[in-house]
Amino acid sequence: MMTLEQYIANPMGKANAVVASAYRETIKTDYTVRFHNLMVRENGKLKYYVYRNDQDNLWFIHVKVPSEHVKGFFYDVVFKFSADPTVKDGGRDLKNWYVQFFSNDPAWNFTYAYAYTQQDLIIKELSSKMDKTCMNAPAKEKNPTNMVNYSKIIYFGYLFLKERGLLKVAALGGYEPYNMRTFHSRIENATMWIARRQEEEKNVSHKKKILLDDKTLKKLKSYGKLSDQAEERLVTQTQKTTKVKNIKAVNYVKNVKKKR
Repeated sequence: MMTLEQYIANPMGKANAVVASAYRETIKTDYTVRFHNLMVRENGKLKYYVYRNDQDNLWFIHVKVPSEHVKGFFYDVVFKFSADPTVKDGGRDLKNWYVQFFSNDPAWNFTYAYAYTQQDLIIKELSSKMDKTCMNAPAKEKNPTNMVNYSKIIYFGYLFLKERGLLKVAALGGYEPYNMRTFHSRIENATMWIARRQEEEKNVSHKKKILLDDKTLKKLKSYGKLSDQAEERLVTQTQKTTKVKNIKAVNYVKNVKKKR
């Protein structure tokens, strides 16, 4: 396990220098800019819940993080904080507590769920909500080295906690006592949520389709290779059209004075 501060400094651990510090900073800067753009779109407001388990000295913070691409679609991002009596600064700042994560974001599940599980970074109380395939099988294509790296959705959640002052224990006075049933009821199952997200993506992609006739599409392609994303949006119109009566071109425009 690692503290939140250690994760933000280097999620692979300070002994692992596979990814250069400059590159990690570039990733964090990119995510920070994108998060702020997202917050502008959401009018600076996100729904969140804070739970306290006094018996085991645990904090859970659950944030509903919006999708960048599908407006109105939200992912559950959960942080679990645990500490022992020797925690730095007496435990007043959650960045010094050990942290574990959960999210039903497809990108995080397909890329990092297995790697995080192997490093004990998954919230055990939410293991039943995880996608079992992602959790138990290596991501051979997306993460062949099982690297624990920054996840955009986790980093967005972290930025929200940081900028709202939710990492200071003194600011968490409005917490709810931890109740597993209530906690679980507010979090969507990852497998179901991934399927729902894929359906929403299809709907969005369908709305963005551009209808072109075959002749125009061929002409565009002859100018150079279209990007994969651009080509996906081009739909060839194969339907026959009825003959249209010729209309003479008008080579002048009659001036019309505006009435006063």
